[in-house]
Amino acid sequence: MPKGWKTISTQIREEEYKKAKALGINISEVLKKALREEIKRKEEEKRLESIKRLGELLEKTGATPEENIKIIREIREEN
Repeated sequence: MPKGWKTISTQIREEEYKKAKALGINISEVLKKALREEIKRKEEEKRLESIKRLGELLEKTGATPEENIKIIREIREEN
């Protein structure tokens, strides 16, 4: 096992296993791809939620859109 990798196991129905093998499907690669896609989806979901929360907070300040942009830029420069 290459460094930086983690071995996991999962269970699938025997019928699905047989069909996948008969069709030449590399189950391991399918699972890896599905996990990568789910991670991307969840990260995007988290970013969108953060943006929504930021928008709600900025609305509460009563600042103009231009002032909000300035605040966001200052935050970016700090990080």
